[in-house]
Amino acid sequence: MDNHVFVDAYFTNNERSVVETIWYSESEDVYRSHSIVAEESEADWIKLLETVSLDDLHERTYKKIAEANEEYKETLIDIANNDGNGWIAYKDDINRDALKVLMNVIFDENLSESDGDANKEKLFLYKMEFFERDFVKKSTNKELKRNLRKAKSMIEATQIACLLYNESEFS
Repeated sequence: MDNHVFVDAYFTNNERSVVETIWYSESEDVYRSHSIVAEESEADWIKLLETVSLDDLHERTYKKIAEANEEYKETLIDIANNDGNGWIAYKDDINRDALKVLMNVIFDENLSESDGDANKEKLFLYKMEFFERDFVKKSTNKELKRNLRKAKSMIEATQIACLLYNESEFS
């Protein structure tokens, strides 16, 4: 965008075919949004990739989703705290259900790199979540961190993350 500074970009759909970009005009002191179709034949897409890498787009998309999920969770907690005890049991059920889903994904589905692009991306996002944790960020064990990056399945990634956690000050 002419006379604008790039601020942010992220995919807006599961197919990763549309990117929302945010630009800032210093002269007008205003932010503008611009949608781009993520196709090699699109001039805006080509220009965007000169500004931000595809890996950065995927990482920013993951973080944007995580931010939205966190806001949603905080909203639910606010409702629970402000609506008396009726919501407390529901909030506990959400946690139980979330744990069941986690166990099913890790042990029943056990997504791996060999399961196709969609599962490969889910595994990547799963590993990225570990790298957001302080026990991984602060770890000086480069070999385990490298092994976590290279993990080929959710179980392998979880095992390595547990080793990093057990070595940390947080355990």
